[in-house]
Amino acid sequence: MELVRDNVINEVFRAIAMVFALVLGSCGEPTTTGVLPAPMSGKGLPAAFSAGADVFKPAQQVKFQNGFDGAGMPMVILQFSPEDRVTLGEFTGRHVGEAVELRVCGEVLSAPVVQEAITGGKLVLSGDDVWGKMADFLANGCP
Repeated sequence: MELVRDNVINEVFRAIAMVFALVLGSCGEPTTTGVLPAPMSGKGLPAAFSAGADVFKPAQQVKFQNGFDGAGMPMVILQFSPEDRVTLGEFTGRHVGEAVELRVCGEVLSAPVVQEAITGGKLVLSGDDVWGKMADFLANGCP
């Protein structure tokens, strides 16, 4: 019984150490190690969307922001200029039910399936992989 208790205590302390390492490692500058950085925002970056031969390239740079959704999951918010909102709505309206490739700085960030026309000028993507790639662009700009 004492051996089981000792093993449980050791595992708890090991788990606590891992959590602290993740928390401390996730603050500040982003890395390419997969550790989530602190939220960042405000930078405009070149973006393009494509579905087959149909391409939408916003006239203005898109503003990006990393954050967390209500469930604590990482997400990236894309904010479009007023001029690009209409074109984004038309483009996404043509491709409902299709995967649309999002390129940032010329690299594929994601290829989400469009659920409905996006007319509000804001697009939200979720997932650790999207966050990590976007964090590198936000911190370092385009390669």
